[in-house]
Formats: sequence, structure tokens, C-alpha cells
Amino acid sequence: MMFEKLHLRDLNLSAVYNSEDYSLLKDFYIPSLSVSVKYDRAVGYFSAGMLSYAGQGLASFIENGGKMRLIIGYQLEADEFEAVREGTNMKNAIGLFLQDFDKTIKDIGDQLTRKRLELLSWMTAAGTLEMKLALRAKGMYHEKMGVMYDKNGDYVVFQGSANETVMALSPDLNYESIAVYPSWNKELIENYGVPYTTKFEALWNNQSKNTAVIDIPSEAYEKLVSLAPTTKPISEEQELSLYNELLLDMVVDRKFSIPKYLFGDQFDLHDHQREALNHWKANAYQGILQLATGAGKTITSIYGAVKIYESTKKLFIVVAVPYQNLGDQWCEIFRLFGINPHKCYKNREDWFAGFEHDVASFCIGALDICVSVVVNATYRKRYYQELINRVDKDDLFIIGDECHHHASLDYADKIPLSKYKMGLSATPFPYNDHEGKERIVKHYGIVVFEYSLDEAIRQKILTPYEYNVRIATLTLEETEEYEQLSGKIAMLLSNKDSKTFDQNILDSLLIKRSRLIGTAQDKLVILNEQLSKQDVEPHTLFYCGDGYVEDADDGSRMRQIETVSVLLHKNGWRTTRFTAEEGLNARRRILDNFKIAAIDALVAIKVLDEGIDVPACRTAFILASSRNPRQFVQRRGRILRRSPGKQFSRIYDYLVVPNKAFSHSASLKTLVENELMRVNEFTRLCMNPKEVEVIID
Repeated sequence: MMFEKLHLRDLNLSAVYNSEDYSLLKDFYIPSLSVSVKYDRAVGYFSAGMLSYAGQGLASFIENGGKMRLIIGYQLEADEFEAVREGTNMKNAIGLFLQDFDKTIKDIGDQLTRKRLELLSWMTAAGTLEMKLALRAKGMYHEKMGVMYDKNGDYVVFQGSANETVMALSPDLNYESIAVYPSWNKELIENYGVPYTTKFEALWNNQSKNTAVIDIPSEAYEKLVSLAPTTKPISEEQELSLYNELLLDMVVDRKFSIPKYLFGDQFDLHDHQREALNHWKANAYQGILQLATGAGKTITSIYGAVKIYESTKKLFIVVAVPYQNLGDQWCEIFRLFGINPHKCYKNREDWFAGFEHDVASFCIGALDICVSVVVNATYRKRYYQELINRVDKDDLFIIGDECHHHASLDYADKIPLSKYKMGLSATPFPYNDHEGKERIVKHYGIVVFEYSLDEAIRQKILTPYEYNVRIATLTLEETEEYEQLSGKIAMLLSNKDSKTFDQNILDSLLIKRSRLIGTAQDKLVILNEQLSKQDVEPHTLFYCGDGYVEDADDGSRMRQIETVSVLLHKNGWRTTRFTAEEGLNARRRILDNFKIAAIDALVAIKVLDEGIDVPACRTAFILASSRNPRQFVQRRGRILRRSPGKQFSRIYDYLVVPNKAFSHSASLKTLVENELMRVNEFTRLCMNPKEVEVIID
């Protein structure tokens, strides 16, 4: 054994283990399991990765003669789940699981997962592993928790987001963490640990209200036992060695190249990504890829860059992004392809000297690959422009992510000549701006490939979605104010060619009218009614407007995002805001907590519209939406990203109609037409169009 400590108390365990400061395997799992004799584990959804996750650090635990109980979540459709609960069609559910189990076992590619599966097979053969399936009607049992017991009766409860996708393996990538609650800390264990042990026992005994727990079928045990090798089980040293090999193979000290594994799975492009690159190449490496949000535009472009580099042996890549969060995501993905980009944002002093040095090195041939991820605000600065203009255009690859941001005159002469140029966006052209569209085409070329949301859903790149429309009626006062604002806007537009026309005044009136629709009082009445009737649902997103709402009782005014947060809190939801006011580190922690359901909901304004990945999101309430199709197209795509155990998404949208006293107003008729434009677009691809059409009619 690697660890000579005898009991859990001797380990001096930390309260929290995160991938930034610890190796979760080396610092937590192996030492804790080496002194444990009983192990209860729940690992969420069924997959090869989750089986590997359950098997980590078990070598000494097996030597101790330890016994393990394992609960694995498994997805069923609602009717299949009810059949299991009623005991009328258990055979069908078991058959589905066995098919998935057999395929999963056969398709395991990496050696680490295979060896850990062998540890589980050893325990199965020895009769020291019991497994059960947790089935749910809506979504999946998604818990990630465990309890380790030593021979003295002490135990440790742990819970959190730790997993072993490539993003978790490296401290440079995603921030993963687990919280630890030891039994000898009475306050911690009673307040935080005991609820998990109680929940596990209820699940194990099939006493959970919304989850059905059944025994793993004997055929699965037999399949697992057949994997047990004739030699002795893998040791901790061997596991750590394989762990490090996998990490090195994925991320560390590699040349710019295609990874074998990505996000825990063997990597290959989807057909639409490969087709997009072929069209781009056929257009002399120039053009726009109009890919649906969530269809993998980042991976596509980096893959294309690797292929160019493999051919030319020299490449300088510039990725221009609108936001720092989006820049961080690009840097994370680049690292998976073996390159550490220059982060050309935040404090200039932190990056400029190193970037300037690498530009010079590249230009004299001392460096054959260099990558800069730069935010748009820095991209157009003279000091940055002077550096990238030193690079020979034949070696330069410019990628404009969310390229519609480059439609303004600010970028008219800021995008340098380059042999390779790619624009990326689900909606590449600005709304109602012909001149802006011309500038985008001049910068990047024409759209060479389009991959629609329809195709992405049909080909299971994105999840299907259920669409629910709620009708919110403007109050008499709100309707009157909308009419007044519309009259002023119409008057200004009628004088648009006159010398007295003021665009700033027009913009101010348009924003004010948009906020009025976004923060209509009836939306909150409808929302509160719904929240009071439904259970709390983790992984939910609330899109709010940036305006204020008035309290019906005392007339006080509060931002809509704050009012929604209060409503959610009153109904038992754990929430946090996600806005431009939160710093980058705070946003990262928020998204991590959202992913592991430590918080139930994000209450957001705009900042999630572009680029920020929240694949765990299953349900979204769109309380405010602009008339710009880009916004609601981006928001819908953000919600439909795939995530383990996520079979479909659910959207609640609020359609605003005027007070009936103003039903003949032309401007209010236009309001309804604009609202219906969004609703019709969402209805077109949803799972339940007939239900929506009844409401709209």
C-alpha cells in the first residue's frame, strides 16, 4: 500500500479539493480509499466515463476487502419510467440498459478506463460490489457523491463536480471541485453530510419519491465479471502512471496537433464540421462558417488551423473575440490541441512583452507556431495592430468569432490582410444594417457553409426542445406609455433626413420602449403563479431585461433581475445572478456551481447571449427578448447544447400583448406582429408545435 495511515482521521483531509490546487486522484481518492472498508457511491448518468469515475482509487480498497455499493443513473422516457414504477414493463427497461451497457463496454478506448473497469470486475467476481440503477421520469438521477467508512466507524461524505473529462484532468483547464464532510466534525456532518447519507440509503432501498431504483440485471454482472483479468488488479502506482499518461497525451507538452481524446471521448469531427472546412478550403481558405450555436465552431476552426500547420509547418493565428469569458474558452480548447495561446486581454503589462517577443521570434523563423486570442477592444488598438502587421500575410490566419461584431466602422481598416481568414457566427450579419453586412463580407468573404439549427437538432448535435408560451398583457398604464413612446419614435423617423434629427434621442426612446416590454408587470405575476405550483428544477436559466419593475403594493421600483431573484428565493430556489457586474473569477465559480446543481438557477442579463457555454442548462425562462433575431437565436442555441443525461430542453417564452382597450392601435398591432415573429420561429422547430399553435390562435 502507498499509504500507511490506518484511519480516515489520520489523513488531515481538506474541506475542499479543487483541480487548481490538488490532484483529486492522488490527494483525495487514493489516500481515503486506502484506509476505508466500505464505500457508497452515486455517480449520476451511465457512461464509460462514469464507470471509470466510480472505479478510481480502488486498488488498496480491494486489498482491504472493502465492500462497495454503487448507484448509477439511467435515462428513461416518461412512459417507460411509469411502467417500471407500476411493474408492468420492467423487462423493456432492463433490455434498453443491457444494450447500452454492452455497447459502452465494447467501445471503451483508453487504457485508464479499461483498467478501472477491471477493478470493478474484480470486486463483482469477489462479491464485494453491489450495483443499482436510479431511474427518473424527468431527466436523470444526476448526483455525484460518495461516503467512505473506515474500520473505526468514522466516515467521510464528499460531493461535487469532480469528473475525468479532459477538462478536469488539468489544473489549467476547467475548475473542478469536491466538498468533504468528515463525521468527526459534528456541525459539518449534521448540516451537510447526513442529508447525503440519508438520501443514499433512501435511494438504495427504493424509497425516493421521484426516483425508481432497481437492481442491476444479472447479465450486466456477468458481462462485468468476464472483464476480470487473470493477473492481479492494477496498483495505485499503475493507476497514477496511466492517469498521467492520459493527461500528457491529451494536454501537456504536445505540439499543435489533433488530440486522440476530447472531453473524455475519442475525438473526431462531425460530418457537418468536416464539410464546413472543405467548403472553406475550396474558397481559398476565406469565408464565413454560419454554424448554429452549439454546433462546434471553435473545434472546427482549430482543427482547420492544425491541418494548415501540418501542411505549411508555420502558422500565426489570431482569434478575435468580443468578451474575455469567450477568450478564456478559446484558450482552454487550444490547450487541448497542444498549444498555449497568448491571452491578449486584461492587463496589458501581463501579456504584451511576451507576445511582442514571440511575434519577433516568429518573424525571424525561430518560432513556427504562435496563437493570440484577443478581445475586440484590444484588437483595434494601434499597439496590437502594429505587432500583427509585422507577420507575413501568407503565414497569418485571422479568425473572427461572433464576427458580426466587426460590422462597425471601428474595424473598417483593422482586420489585416491574411492568406487564411474565417468568420464564425450563427448570425453573421447585423440586423437591418446593409452597410454593416457589406463590411463583414469584405473582411471575411461570403458565407461558404451554413449549418442550421434544424439540421443540428435533426442530427442530434443539439437537443430537441419543448416550447411553452405564456401570454402577458400590458396594464392600461403600460399600454398608454408604449403608445406615447411609439408616437415619438414615429415622429423622429419621419424627420430622419432633416438637420434637426438626433440619433441619440431615437436610440434612447427605442431602448426605453424595449425595456417597457421586457419588464411588463404581468410577466412576474405569471411567473410567480407557475413557481408556486412546480418543484424546484436545477439547471434552469432565467433571462431578464435590464429595466425596472414597479411594486404593485408600495410603488417602489426594483430591477427585474432582482425581483425575479426574490420570487425564486420565496419559492425555495437557490439562485445567483449572472451579469456584466460579476467579475471573471466570480462567473467561473457561478457556472461551476450551476453545473453541479449547488445552485438551481442562473438569473441573467445579456451576458450569456454569446459564446459562454452552459450545456448543463435544461430549462430556460425568456422573460425579456429584443426584436433582434440574433438575440433569440443565440439564446435558444445556448439552451440546446448537449450534456450527459440531457435528452431534451424546455423553454418558457413570454409573449406580450396590449391592453384590450387599445386593440385597434397600429403601433400595438406591430408590437404583436414582432412578438409573433419570435414565437413562430421557436414553434417551427419545437417538439410540441400543435400545443403552441392552439395558444397563439
